[in-house]
Amino acid sequence: QMAQYLGIDLAAEAESLWIAEEALGAPLPAGWAEHRTADGDVYYFDTATKESSWAHPLDGYFRFLHRKLRKLRRARAPAGRRAR
Repeated sequence: QMAQYLGIDLAAEAESLWIAEEALGAPLPAGWAEHRTADGDVYYFDTATKESSWAHPLDGYFRFLHRKLRKLRRARAPAGRRAR
């Protein structure tokens, strides 16, 4: 599920699965705390800004990393074998 959430197509980009694995184990940045609602849903709270988020604060970084690596792979793929 994390791979799909980050935009990784496992059928075409299995070599990027490590990004999803890293995202799942990523620690929270300093100043962030994990909480749960009464229903058990996880959310994150930034103690500096007093704002909360449903998304892990590093999810955007891991999406960026995947997009960057995808672009690099496309650029290095031989013509006619360009990956998605």
